[in-house]
Amino acid sequence: MLIYNTIFVFLSFLALLDLSHKKNLLFFLFPCFILLLLTAIRGNGGDDFYVYEKYFNALPNEIFNYGYGYYSLNMFVKNFGEYPFFIIISSIICITLQAIFIYRETEKPTLVLFLFYSTSFLWLDFILIRQSISVGFFILAISFFKNNKKIFACLFLILSSLFHETAIFAGVVFYILYRAEKAGFLFTIGSVLIIAPFLSDIITIINDMTIKNNNITLYLEQRTLPSIANVVELTIAFVAFYIINKNSVFRESNEYKIYKSILYSSLCILLLSYTIPSLARFLEFFRFFYFILVVRMLMQFNVRSRYLFFVIILAYCFMRLNSFINQFDSGFDYIYNGKIL
Repeated sequence: MLIYNTIFVFLSFLALLDLSHKKNLLFFLFPCFILLLLTAIRGNGGDDFYVYEKYFNALPNEIFNYGYGYYSLNMFVKNFGEYPFFIIISSIICITLQAIFIYRETEKPTLVLFLFYSTSFLWLDFILIRQSISVGFFILAISFFKNNKKIFACLFLILSSLFHETAIFAGVVFYILYRAEKAGFLFTIGSVLIIAPFLSDIITIINDMTIKNNNITLYLEQRTLPSIANVVELTIAFVAFYIINKNSVFRESNEYKIYKSILYSSLCILLLSYTIPSLARFLEFFRFFYFILVVRMLMQFNVRSRYLFFVIILAYCFMRLNSFINQFDSGFDYIYNGKIL
């Protein structure tokens, strides 16, 4: 637990510096490298860490259906090393993709990285190993889509789905809401409320007719992060969106539709997660955009308000990080070379 809080203090200091400095690639790469080391050399990552180890060791016999992309990556890495080496490679991939997205999308990348570390990093990059890679491709797909590079957007969405099939669901919901008008938003949210009680049965039927994932029962029963955290963070993102929306240039841009679709897609997923709690992990496909919105809102404030709001964010992030560490499996220890740090 000490190692996580030490890095928290370090990143909070860099984030504070980032508030008052211009965007700098080298300044951003240093904390990215620290998080990469933290992720790559770990010997623990929750229950999924050991499930994925079992999957890796059983190859070429595929004991679980984890998608062609994840299978291919495991097979490739197995030619060169054991499971710890796979953790290094997967860590490099997911953090590289995440870092590229963050640096492309914001003028305060280190601050966004700090928000990510404090609220989602351990859950996504430590535990949801294959989804962390999928999310990396997915957020870049949205970034390409925002910049009208639709071929690259489709390519990265396909890559995302090869590592985690749920990316298709997230992408479809996003695109439907992107194309919908106000009535379409209301219809979609209303439909979500109607199908919520039957969702578990619907997912099982669709799975049996299509991908036939043998893990579907376990997946539907898995727990997720505390719902209150998801509610708080999505609410803050909505507030940030509507504050930024006062800017007429933003309101008339394609970016406005992108972020609006992301937020309402998240709302639909959050509502469904109260029926099947594990669906809340779909929020990870969109959570990076919450951080971008919050930082953009922060930069619209005057200097005094900006630093005051940063202190509030700091307090929330500290509680959020330590709440997760304490609640997940009665303690989330960092294990390096067999020792608890």
